[in-house]
Amino acid sequence: MNLPSKILRSLIAIAACAAFAGGCGDDDNPGTGSITPGNNQVTPDAGADADISPEADSADEDSREEADITEPDAERPDEGPFCDSINLGTLGPNQSVSSIGDLADAENNFHLSCAAGIARELVYHFSVEQPSRVTLRALSETVGNWSLQINRGTCAESSELACFGSANQTFFAEAGIDYYLFLEPTDRASVGKVSLNLSTEALGCYPAASAVCNGDEIERCHTDYTPSTSTCPAGCSDDACDGDTCENALEMDPSGTMIIEGSLAGLTDAYNFRGRTECFESGNAVPTREKDIVVALNGLRAGQVVHIDASEELGDQNDNAIFIVEDCGAAPTCVAGGDSSDEKLRWEVPADGDYLVIIDLISTISDTFIYQITVDE
Repeated sequence: MNLPSKILRSLIAIAACAAFAGGCGDDDNPGTGSITPGNNQVTPDAGADADISPEADSADEDSREEADITEPDAERPDEGPFCDSINLGTLGPNQSVSSIGDLADAENNFHLSCAAGIARELVYHFSVEQPSRVTLRALSETVGNWSLQINRGTCAESSELACFGSANQTFFAEAGIDYYLFLEPTDRASVGKVSLNLSTEALGCYPAASAVCNGDEIERCHTDYTPSTSTCPAGCSDDACDGDTCENALEMDPSGTMIIEGSLAGLTDAYNFRGRTECFESGNAVPTREKDIVVALNGLRAGQVVHIDASEELGDQNDNAIFIVEDCGAAPTCVAGGDSSDEKLRWEVPADGDYLVIIDLISTISDTFIYQITVDE
């Protein structure tokens, strides 16, 4: 039977709608697919005028340089769940960028680990030229509460770093890594535009809690990403001052005298004998929270006598405890020592073997030290 042409055209249009995005018209519960940026705009942050909310962007500063937004990496995979995400570019140090996105262009494709997964998400990606502290803010006139998930990896495959119940966050980003931001309103019915503001602050050093030798100096990056350089008292190796731990203890011949002196600045507090009553001859264990230095006495013979002097009489101004230990574990096995009133120790070797001296500071008055160790023949 021949259908009227008008009806035939209608059936063709319905079939065409079914072939794209699962149907025609508005869909309150879209199916699986990629994020469509649509009319999302990515521009260097221009200050308050870039915000769609009347609230000023506190992250923007006149002193910031205009962001150098680079083209996406040519090697970026072109197929994957996040490959159509909004590209914020590669940010240099102390730069900022803004992106205005519209929830009308978003879909509910991803389930954030800290969200109910009932609303549409806007997905962004960015990278940084050098390790940076990144501050993120989301401003909207229509949406009050957001969930934010941060991933790292590629647009084809990434892993979650964190998920938050707020879009105002500060985190650390490494150079050469793509970061993905999933921004989802907590209200399923949320509509409207959002201004995402991203700013970077160059770190003084990276990674945190790291150290590296530079000649006889130790260059440290502290937990707050601030750098410091100190001269080691007896050299530097394996990214630590010599004598800082048991693993790189200063070695002394099993006879003669050794004087160690210098600055405490490059040393760390590797050991604390608090609560270790077996390590104190008096039985009164005190905390040793300050810096320490370790000397290896290898090849000692039974009957030899070791004299250790860390006293004010020698010229040291700090309050020291002296320990003889047998091993280099997290809680070394003590053989002798403690906190003596004169800060001297005389110890007779009980058996042939290798031993370690740990001089651990109880309190510090001076940033320099001097110790003397003598081993009788």
